[in-house]
Amino acid sequence: MSASKNKSKSGIVTGTIIAIVLTALMCGVYALLVKNGKLTDDYSDVIISASIALAVFIGALLSNSGQGRRGISGLAVGVIYAFVVVSVPLLAYPTEVDWLKIIRIIAIAAVSGAVGGSINLVKSNKSFHKNRKKKN
Repeated sequence: MSASKNKSKSGIVTGTIIAIVLTALMCGVYALLVKNGKLTDDYSDVIISASIALAVFIGALLSNSGQGRRGISGLAVGVIYAFVVVSVPLLAYPTEVDWLKIIRIIAIAAVSGAVGGSINLVKSNKSFHKNRKKKN
C-alpha cells in the first residue's frame, strides 16, 4: 500500500473523529442551554441538523490532505460519520426507528462532507505564502 493511500485513509478517520467530537460538544452545549432555561427545544431538529452539517464540514475540511479526490474523501468522512451516528441509536433502541431522520442525517452529512472536502485550504495557503515571500 502506498504512503498516499495510507495518509488518505488516516485523514478520513481523523476527519470522522473530529466531526463526532464537534457534534458531541455542540449538542452538549445546546442541551445545557435547554436544561438551564436559556433556550427552548422548539427548534431542536434545526439546531441538531446545523451542528451535524457544521461538524462534518469542519471534519472534512481538516482531513483534507491537499491531494487528489478531495471531494470523495470528504464524502467518505460524511458517510462514515453518518453510519456511526445512526448505528449507535439503532443498536440501543431497535424498536424506535424514524427513517426520515436517518435519511436526513445521512444526506446532511454526505453533502457537507463533500463540500468541506472539496475546499483545498492546504494548496491555497501554500500559494499565499509563496506569493507573500516573493513580494518581500
